[in-house]
Amino acid sequence: MPAHKGSIPWNKGLTKEKDKRLKSKRKGKTYIEQYGDKRSKEIIEKSRESSKGQIPWNKDQNGCFSEESRQLMRERKLQKPTKHWKNKKFSTDHRKNLSESHKGQVAWNKGTGRPGRYCIIFSNDEFRNMIYSLDNNTCQNCGITHHLHLKVYGRKMPIHHIDYDKKNCHINNCITVCDGCNTKANFNREYWEDHYSEIIRRKIDDSNRTI
Repeated sequence: MPAHKGSIPWNKGLTKEKDKRLKSKRKGKTYIEQYGDKRSKEIIEKSRESSKGQIPWNKDQNGCFSEESRQLMRERKLQKPTKHWKNKKFSTDHRKNLSESHKGQVAWNKGTGRPGRYCIIFSNDEFRNMIYSLDNNTCQNCGITHHLHLKVYGRKMPIHHIDYDKKNCHINNCITVCDGCNTKANFNREYWEDHYSEIIRRKIDDSNRTI
């Protein structure tokens, strides 16, 4: 039987206006503000000493959930996948209403683009198809084909600038990659620059890639 069952809490029915004990003078204040510089250092040091030798409750644990709990959450997630807004189909009337409601509105990002960020030839279909052809229409890192990329990502493969200079559209500075590998190349840039440069060097040795 619980020890406090049937007992009435001492602060039941009390408010800050009725009882001064409920007014916290310490709320939002640091130790220094409450006790002063000298006293606050003593309290912190005492707290640190008392914690020495104690084993944290979450030591050697991977997060706050057990493996069984994580597995259960994975299974429930698979049973009820998140509905992405892109897959949502609106009725004709709803699309018409949306179109009407946005008429005359200026886009929030209008004029914020960076004109001339890419070289002119980069948007040319002939140039892009030439790069795809030289790379056998496959990602030069993971090997996914252009056809499969369209199914997985729903768009054409990106062309990556090896030296990260988007105005340098020389044929030996452009390489075909998938969306996943293109995202990876945003991190550890020195590694990926060397990696893709080496691929281009091997291609130049095997065939006449340069123009």
